[in-house]
Amino acid sequence: NGGTGSSSFTASTMTLETAQTANGNDEIDYGSIPSGTKRITVMFHLLSNGGSGQLQVQLGTSSGLTTSGYVSRSDWGSGGEQTLTGFGVYGISGSSTLSGIMTLVHMGSNVWVESHTARYNSSNGVFGGGGVTLGGTCDRIRITPNASNTFDGGSVNVMYES
Repeated sequence: NGGTGSSSFTASTMTLETAQTANGNDEIDYGSIPSGTKRITVMFHLLSNGGSGQLQVQLGTSSGLTTSGYVSRSDWGSGGEQTLTGFGVYGISGSSTLSGIMTLVHMGSNVWVESHTARYNSSNGVFGGGGVTLGGTCDRIRITPNASNTFDGGSVNVMYES
């Protein structure tokens, strides 16, 4: 019994922003995410800070950054951490450099989900995921080290697709 199949393909438009050096910054912002974006890729290379803990990524709307409502977890070989104020990636410190990718995907109705994988030292990798519902259309993204720390090395870039 042969049925008729259908397939659909729409070519996406990819925009690679300019990489930003993290050294000396306590936040890195990309504020021109266009309406209709379906996927955002955050790339980080050799990020470090003077403290320890997690890299955090927050999304925002025209009303500002969303700082609550996240359900995010990042795990490594001997444990894991939950983050509720953004999407967390464990492993940034003064003695470990974090390199990897976070992929954020729009599911519709302002719901975004993320997954990440990274290397944070010669013995450990990290992985995780999460989700958040925004109060409107995503138009900005912020990358920060944990707490009140400042980046002391590395770089960040983003690519978005619509």
